[in-house]
Amino acid sequence: MNISHKDKYSSFESLSNHEREEIDFRIILKNRNATTTIIAPHGGKIESMTFQIATAIAGQEFNLYCFEGIKNHNNYNDLHITSHHFDEPKCIQMLSYSRYVIAIHGCSGDNKIVYIGGLDKILKQRLAAKLKEGGFNVKDNGHSFPGEEETNICNRGITGAGVQFELSKGLRYSPMINEFIEVVRAYLLNQKPNSGVANK
Repeated sequence: MNISHKDKYSSFESLSNHEREEIDFRIILKNRNATTTIIAPHGGKIESMTFQIATAIAGQEFNLYCFEGIKNHNNYNDLHITSHHFDEPKCIQMLSYSRYVIAIHGCSGDNKIVYIGGLDKILKQRLAAKLKEGGFNVKDNGHSFPGEEETNICNRGITGAGVQFELSKGLRYSPMINEFIEVVRAYLLNQKPNSGVANK
């Protein structure tokens, strides 16, 4: 994510009036009747590797959603909808029965850094603690990616609170990303938050 970037479109409706599904963008949805959903709203060529990371965390246990840029060029400039404006209907529908929401994003920077935000303070603190125990450089407050807008897509689950990860480019393209995936996935599996479907 480039925090100074101005989006071309301020909503999915606006984007879909000008961009073509399966030609410019693709939506990937795996509904596994879980109460935990992993999302990559800027996947594909928008914020590279975020779809792959989200997919690996979701495994076969958690719901998965990805909005993927597949244009030959200008994916970030043309297809990035900032998180508190992201309102693609299939994503909103899936989150309407998701108790836990984890959003995976990518930001610039060669250092291997995890920025964690979102309104689910308890889950955010626990995931941050697990990652710090694993030796990760984690910024969990006082950074540029707080993810605390109520309309941020990570906060659109049934509790109104989720977790947002901004992963530096240096981390996303490092072997350490595999350990990041393992830590997050293991915590979610051990907490067993995905048993059954949450009450709507």
